[in-house]
Amino acid sequence: MLKHFQVTLLAEKNRFQFIFFCTLLLGLAAHGYCYFNLLFSHDALHLVQDSNSAVAQIGLGRFLNPLYLQLRGSICSSSLIGILSLCYLTISIWLMIMLLDIKQKLLIFCACGILTANTAITFLNASYIGAADVYMLALLLSVAAAYIAAQYRYGFLCSPILLCMSLSLYQSYLQVTVFLCMLSIVKLLLENKPIKTTIFTAAKLLFALLSGLLLYKAVFQYTLILTGVDIMDSYNGLANVGQFENLAALCQLTKQTWLYPLQYYMTPQISNSQAIAVFNVILGVLLLLSLARILICRSSSPGKLLLLGCLIFLMPFGINVVYFIANGMEHALMIYSFFLVYLFLLYTLDVNISIPAKKQNQEQTNTPQVFSDIPRWIAVVCLICVIFHNINFSNQLYLKKDLEFQSTLSVMTRIVDRMEQTDGYILGQTPVILVGSLYNSPLSQERPGFEEITGLGCSQNFSTTYYLTYQWYFEQILAYPIQLLDPDEASAFLQYHAVQSIPVFPQKGCCALLDDVLVVKLSD
Repeated sequence: MLKHFQVTLLAEKNRFQFIFFCTLLLGLAAHGYCYFNLLFSHDALHLVQDSNSAVAQIGLGRFLNPLYLQLRGSICSSSLIGILSLCYLTISIWLMIMLLDIKQKLLIFCACGILTANTAITFLNASYIGAADVYMLALLLSVAAAYIAAQYRYGFLCSPILLCMSLSLYQSYLQVTVFLCMLSIVKLLLENKPIKTTIFTAAKLLFALLSGLLLYKAVFQYTLILTGVDIMDSYNGLANVGQFENLAALCQLTKQTWLYPLQYYMTPQISNSQAIAVFNVILGVLLLLSLARILICRSSSPGKLLLLGCLIFLMPFGINVVYFIANGMEHALMIYSFFLVYLFLLYTLDVNISIPAKKQNQEQTNTPQVFSDIPRWIAVVCLICVIFHNINFSNQLYLKKDLEFQSTLSVMTRIVDRMEQTDGYILGQTPVILVGSLYNSPLSQERPGFEEITGLGCSQNFSTTYYLTYQWYFEQILAYPIQLLDPDEASAFLQYHAVQSIPVFPQKGCCALLDDVLVVKLSD
C-alpha cells in the first residue's frame, strides 16, 4: 500500500501543486485577516492551554488534543495556527479531489474555494482560533480514513485507526467520513463497475466506519480510567450521546436529521442568505441534471439505479449523522460536511465532460457538448459568486471581531480604573466578582451596518462572553493581577440584596466592597 501511495504522489504532483496554490490563495483571501491580527474573543481568549484545559478536553472525548498541543505548543499563536490549518486543509482537499478523480482545473479551483472559504471554517477561526489547526487536522484524518478505505484493497484495516484519531481530536467530522464513503460507492455505480465490486467496497467502508467507532469508544474508556477524568456532561459532551427517549422521539429525530441540511441550504447562516439560497437551488437542479445525463448515457442496470437512488436519498442523513447521534445538537462548527455536496456536483460535472456528445445514430462526434458545457458554466458562475460572498462575509466578520476587541480593551481598561479608585481595594489581593455581562450592559450596541454579521460566538458585541472569559481577559490580554472569584462563588453573591442595589457600570458606585469582596456590576 505504501509503494502504491508513493507512485500516486509522483503522478499527482501537478494536481497537488495547483490545489496547494488555490487553497493558499483563497485561504489567505478569506482568513488572512484573522491569522495576522489580534481578534481573540470568546473561547479564544484562553490563549494558553493549561492542565485544566487538558482535563476538559479529555472529558469531552478529545483525548489526543492535549498530546497534539504538546507538539505544537500550548500558546495560541494565530499566524502559526493559520499556516498549519491551511496545510492540513490543502492535503484534505487533495485527497477528496483524488478520491473523486476531478481533473478539470476550473472545477478544482471551485472545489478549493468552497472547501476553504465557508462558514464552518469562518466561525471556527473567528471565535475558536486556538483550536482551528486541531480541527483541521481532525478533518484531514477523517478524509484520509475514507480515502484509504475506498482506494486500497486492505485500506479498511488502517482506516479505523485514522478515524479513531480524528474522533479523538474533534468528533463532528465523522459525518465527513460517512459522506465521502457514500460518494465512493456512488462513483462506482456511475462508472458501471460490477455489482459485486460495489457491494464488496461498500462492505469494506461500513466495516471501517464501525470499527473506527468501536476502537474510539474502547480507547476513550481506557483513557478515562487511566487519567481518572469523568466524562463531561455538557451540551457538547458525550454523556448523553445515543440515549433516545422513546420510539416517537427517535422517529422525529430521524426526520429532523434528514431535513436539517435541506433547511440549511435554504436559510444558510450567512449575510444575504436569500441570494445564497437561490444559488443553492440552481446548483441543486444542476446536480440532478448532471446525474440524469450520466445515467442516461451510461445505461445503468435497474439494480444499480435502485441502489443509487437509495444512496442519494440517504445523503442528507449521512452528511448530518452527528446531529442524530448527539440527539439534535448542531452548530456552525459541525456542518463542514454540508459543503461536500458542492463537491458532489463538481464531480458529476467533471464526469459529464468525459461523456462525448452523440448524434441520433449514436456515433461519437467532436461537436460542442452543449448539454454538458452550459450547465457546467452556469454552475461555475454560481459557485464563484458563492465563494466570493463567503470570502466577503469572512472578512466582514473578522473586521467586526477586530472592532469588538478594541471596544473591549477600552471598556475593560475603564473598569480596572474604577476598581483601583474604590476605597479599600488592594491590587491582586482583594477578591473580585463581576455581576452581569458587558453584552447585556448599557454600553452594548450593535454597530450600524453589521446587523447581519452574526453567528456562533459572534453575537455579543464584546470579546468577553461568559464568566471565565473575563478571567482570561484580565490574565492574558491585560496581564493584570486580579483575584477573581470562580463562577460558583460569584453566583452566591448574586443573592445578596445589597448587590442588586448597586448601580450598573459606567454609573458612579458601580464598584463596591461587600464583605471584603469588590463587586463590579456590569449589568442587571
